[in-house]
Amino acid sequence: MRMLLESILGSPEKRRLLRRIMFVLMALFVIYDFFMRRHHVEFWWDEIPGFYAGFGLAACVILIVVTNAIAEMWLKKKEDYYD
Repeated sequence: MRMLLESILGSPEKRRLLRRIMFVLMALFVIYDFFMRRHHVEFWWDEIPGFYAGFGLAACVILIVVTNAIAEMWLKKKEDYYD
């Protein structure tokens, strides 16, 4: 499995192409959300196009920032820690 993945993503050009394809697909899904009919809306934010995409992006960014802050405070040791 690893050999297959390395052969697919081995070169920087292939990775760049895959990244562009993924960004285009994400943009298409958000654009599609603007034209999708909403039936049986339960909450007011269900009517906002692209809300869940933005919410997911914000949640991931906040999770990364908070995790890095926790790691910086509790896990990172000084250079002379083992001396």
